[in-house]
Amino acid sequence: MQVSKRKYILADRSLASGSTLEHVRIAAACGYDAVSLRVAPSPDGRLFVPPRGGSLAAIKRELQEQGIVVWDAESARLNATFSVADFVPRLATAAEVGARYLLTVGDDPDDARVADNFAALARAADLFGITLALEFMVYIGVGSWQRALALLERAGRADAVLLIDALHLQRSGAVPRELAAVNPQRLPYFQLCDAPAKWPQSASELREEARSMRLLPGEGALPLVDLVRTMPMGAAVAVEVPMQRLNAQLGDLEFAQRALNATRAVVEVASGQAA
Repeated sequence: MQVSKRKYILADRSLASGSTLEHVRIAAACGYDAVSLRVAPSPDGRLFVPPRGGSLAAIKRELQEQGIVVWDAESARLNATFSVADFVPRLATAAEVGARYLLTVGDDPDDARVADNFAALARAADLFGITLALEFMVYIGVGSWQRALALLERAGRADAVLLIDALHLQRSGAVPRELAAVNPQRLPYFQLCDAPAKWPQSASELREEARSMRLLPGEGALPLVDLVRTMPMGAAVAVEVPMQRLNAQLGDLEFAQRALNATRAVVEVASGQAA
């Protein structure tokens, strides 16, 4: 496994500010290759790039000047009231900034409805040259990688990808070696962070942990080395490490650098390039 082939992505939630321009500048200053940019509202009110907003030109200019690409756009929550037609302006924004993928989550207990919404959104995304990525989260409807993969198959989208988050994988009770059965084409990137061995006890606690209480890679108990070794060679690594307290102490720039350094160290151990 060659570390040099890995691309590193600065995820939206790894920064506290939510400022898109600052996100791009920090990614470039720290040595990331790409960013995840939010193009749709989040349940906790994070800032996002508005459709047809005047800031789009500035963001595109900043991306070009800094040599940073947009890996994925966040995110479509496929719930009972999701409307593809309403989401099309978000797809247009994602395409405008050059996003390769649109991150989606299945926030719905009805698998058939999630699959139908996913398939319809994928058809709309085709028009913008964007591929859908489905992430499972343990505290919402689609809570396991097996269920997420089954939904991709049910939606009939061989091109769609499965996004693995190290935290959600472990909290779902799965282990990395299970992913060896997944078609590598479904796994072009994954998210790394760390966490304590002890699990939160409720859905609300799991949500809080995921959004603000993770640990830097290598500082917890998640089997990160096994995960890196299981993922396809060259799969990109999204650094998603929301740590509210440490981020507040260090500021976004220093925190993003520490997170990247810690992530690279784990990848190097997994590749046999570090003791």
